[in-house]
Amino acid sequence: SPPARQLRQRALSLLSSPVDASVQVAKGTLTTLTFDSPLLPKSVVVQGRDTHFERFVVEERTVTLKPKVDLADDERLLLTVRFADGAAPQEVIFVLVPASDQVDAAVEVLRRARSAEALQQELAQVQAQLSALQGRCGDGGPSGLIFSGLLDPSVSVKELDKDDLPENANGLKLERGHGLQDQHLGSRRGSRTQPRGSTRLECWRCSPRHHAWPDSPSEVRAHGEGSTRLR
Repeated sequence: SPPARQLRQRALSLLSSPVDASVQVAKGTLTTLTFDSPLLPKSVVVQGRDTHFERFVVEERTVTLKPKVDLADDERLLLTVRFADGAAPQEVIFVLVPASDQVDAAVEVLRRARSAEALQQELAQVQAQLSALQGRCGDGGPSGLIFSGLLDPSVSVKELDKDDLPENANGLKLERGHGLQDQHLGSRRGSRTQPRGSTRLECWRCSPRHHAWPDSPSEVRAHGEGSTRLR
């Protein structure tokens, strides 16, 4: 049986010097080259088209090939690609080589230099997406989940009072917190009666007597049929 090989995705820039235009291929594995410029499909040729490949498809910006035989260790096949826009370079020659432990399943070929304006526009879009995501998540953690609006409508939120939890022997006391209760579940805890099968999630931010902890939830407990404490 053929050796197991790892499928690899990589980018290949025609602007770098020197250009490593070798592509590792293997029998029965699809290799797709994607270009940032339109091709001249009828001008794209590969050596051994009929003898070595069961599939060879050229589209406007992609070349897909699938060898039907493994290349010999010293065998090299040339893949010539020509571009439609007339800009330099007008063509590129790839060298198809036998794969070792990796096969180039996807190769992104970069031919055009990206302008500073294009990079700034892409950066602005990423920053806008990040800001929108941060807006949805709030402060992060359980409290961020509460205020993000991502909770199921059946979950109710109650702000906990400082008197709800006495200071314990370790010097921890409740500063602020929120209780989450799912109306679809229910249990009984102490003298408080809740709908049968309910689960309550308490998010506590605690501080010891002498110094403040980092501004993040320090303990999460879920109360239901059993009690689970997460730190």
